[in-house]
This record gives sequence, structure tokens and C-alpha cells, in this order.
Amino acid sequence: PTFSREDDFNFTWGFYPNLDLTVLIPVVTNHFDRPVAPGVGGTGLGDAMVLVKYRFYRRDSARGTTQTSVTFGPKIPTGRADLPGKEGSLLPASLQPGSGSTDLFLGANWTYTGLFNVRRLVADEDFHSLLRSQGS
Repeated sequence: PTFSREDDFNFTWGFYPNLDLTVLIPVVTNHFDRPVAPGVGGTGLGDAMVLVKYRFYRRDSARGTTQTSVTFGPKIPTGRADLPGKEGSLLPASLQPGSGSTDLFLGANWTYTGLFNVRRLVADEDFHSLLRSQGS
């Protein structure tokens, strides 16, 4: 059995009406229980992301608002990649909070407010991809 949890510190600055800068810093907890070494894992900072979001379409109507944007930026290898196991050796890369690689985040976002003519009902779709490089 495994347990994984990620809590994000999200700092966003909208410095133009259609342009945002976001710094995302995760705190990751991974635990992996196995008969040989129970309770292997730990908690540490994950890899930070610095993202730019550009809203290129916005249309207001009596029913609601439609918006479309793109998000992109690097994932920087700031995360901890040195968590030891019970035997003192390093845990596998999949159990480390950080990846040790610099990756590229790409995303497309679509939002519609006023779904079914209800003012505060929102439909929100997000497609994203992380283009990975070799890490630990």
C-alpha cells in the first residue's frame, strides 16, 4: 500500500488584464509500506513551477462569460531527491518529492460561466502536458 499527498503553495500575480505570472511550490508526502522495510518514504519540497498564463479570448454575454487561455513555463528541479530508505540507501525516483529534471509545462484552459443559465454555475476544462527531460 502507498500513500501520496501533495499540497501546493500558489502565488499568482495578474500584472496585466490578460496576463498572469504564477509560482507554484508543492510540498509532497510519499509513503510506501512493504514487508521488508515498512514505512519507507517522507515529506519534502517538490519541484517548483514558474508559469505564465495568457488569456487570448473573452466574451461577455447576458448569460455569462466565455474565456480561453494558454499556460506555459518551466518546472525547475528544486525538489528534494535525497530521501533515504530504512536501509540508508536512496529511495527510488518515483518516491522522491523532486524529479531532478527541468521540464516544460504546457496547458490550455477554457471556462464558461452561466451554465444552464445559472449565473454562478461554471464549466471549466483544462488540458495540460508536462514535457519531461531526463532527471534522477
